[in-house]
Amino acid sequence: MENEKSIIKKIFLILTKKEKNYYYLYLLFLLIASIFQILGIGSIIPLTSIFLNNETDSQLVQHLRDIFNLSNEYNNFEIILVFTTITIILSNIIFLLSAYLSTKINFRVEQNVRERLFKYYIKGNFSDFFKTDTSLLMNLIITETQRFSGQVLMPLADIISRLVVLLFMIVLLLFLVPFKALISIGALILFYIFLFNIIKGKITANNKAFTEKNKNLIKTTSDIFKSFREIKIYGLESKFLSQIINTVKAIQKIKFFSVFIAVSPRFFLEILIFLIIFFYFITIGDFSNNQQLSLLAMLGYSFFKILPTLQGIFTQTVVYNSHKNSVNEIYSKLTSIQENYTDSENIFKNYQNGNFQNIKSIKLKNISFNYDKKEIFKNIDLEINKGEKIGLVGPTGTGKSTLINIILGILKPDSGSVFINDTKINEKNLLNEIKNLVAIIPQSASLLEDTILNNIILGDKFDKEKFNDVLKKSHVDDFVNSKNNSPNDQIHGSGLNLSGGQLQRILIARALYKEPRILIIDEGFNQLDNATEEKILKNILSIKDLIIIVVYHNFMKKEILDKVYSIKNSKLLKI
Repeated sequence: MENEKSIIKKIFLILTKKEKNYYYLYLLFLLIASIFQILGIGSIIPLTSIFLNNETDSQLVQHLRDIFNLSNEYNNFEIILVFTTITIILSNIIFLLSAYLSTKINFRVEQNVRERLFKYYIKGNFSDFFKTDTSLLMNLIITETQRFSGQVLMPLADIISRLVVLLFMIVLLLFLVPFKALISIGALILFYIFLFNIIKGKITANNKAFTEKNKNLIKTTSDIFKSFREIKIYGLESKFLSQIINTVKAIQKIKFFSVFIAVSPRFFLEILIFLIIFFYFITIGDFSNNQQLSLLAMLGYSFFKILPTLQGIFTQTVVYNSHKNSVNEIYSKLTSIQENYTDSENIFKNYQNGNFQNIKSIKLKNISFNYDKKEIFKNIDLEINKGEKIGLVGPTGTGKSTLINIILGILKPDSGSVFINDTKINEKNLLNEIKNLVAIIPQSASLLEDTILNNIILGDKFDKEKFNDVLKKSHVDDFVNSKNNSPNDQIHGSGLNLSGGQLQRILIARALYKEPRILIIDEGFNQLDNATEEKILKNILSIKDLIIIVVYHNFMKKEILDKVYSIKNSKLLKI
């Protein structure tokens, strides 16, 4: 089992330098507040002694008179009362500032870790993303980041601060009433340690189970939304509903145990403390002894502070141990993807001013690629020249889309080289070199919850003449610019208010608006009728010097293409 030192080290490696500084400042505030709180507790004895005995001689009062140069017109009780009030007020003000810092750090870290994870994912290598279950990524970004900031990082700080307060209180009590304090405080601490050791194994098991159950919940939810139509058609509502209910129940059971076990010791301890105070009253015997009553007042106030402190340490320890698995989840992912991201960024900077604005040719030499121990390609060669129209034909699952991803550099081949204009490129980052010159028409894609216009230009500068031209070439103008529709119409539910053919034409318009030099058509016409497909394809083929790669598994007129290839037995065969 991983030790706590390793976990805490990873926590601070996850934090940025600025976040660490905030965290240290937060701990400093807690320390200062604790000191003021202890001073307030320590002044209880002289305060009650002066009140009960009307004492004129007090060492603390004399120190305060000397420090603040106070005259004799202020009596001892007034001085101690003001001192006690100020220290307690100051401690609570600083605790309030600490609470502000705590809240700020919590949300800042949660936001920052989410941003970093999402940044590395979206700017990282497709090959890594390609091999990862997206539901696991969603769980990491949505659930684990919240657990890390709210249930690990902040409880750890709270534990540290409460331990400091507890230490000061114990020292003070041992100095004033050593024997009785040792017995009472020792009993409380031993009670918590004993209880935590009993439940520690269960907490560790729940920690891991909570992570797995959350992954399952997000995965099942994602599967339901992706397959909603099939669930309805095959009558699988009850099956998926049962999976969701069982997973949610398991998660709630884990949370219930953690919450209940974290708060329950307090009620047993209040009974124990009452019995201790009762025993203390019995042993005093003489209730006229004002010194004893002063000590009892201080002891009572200390217990009033110590019990919440001990309970808080126990509660936050349970919370911390119930969620610390999120540290490993986030640390391992940030470490791995940050290495790949940094590598990609460095290479991109080296090549971003490269000589690829005019692509004359793309060549693949001796390319091999395996996925999940299955050989997809073995030593294949391919050359595509400027203006050529290439077709890739074959049934689903033969590797057509995989070959496209290798050509674009989205996937890195296991061996072989990719050349642009006879210049060998680092395959892992080929897309960075040519991404501004490439567009793709997929068979399906989710649209933005935005206007038709913004879904086509995708943040590029709006050019009215170019926009109208691509509407015409893609036949989007058949249903836009009419009486009932316009480019500023909103798309809802990623395109639920549009037909499949309309969606596909918007994707075609999006690709053409980019004015690419390489156009990939990956089953991009499967929602169009034959007449519309022929018209749009004719418009695309008329674009001068455009490299076109068409992926299809069904019939397409070979005469419109310069070369047609099929993939069979891991080989690329020219037809």
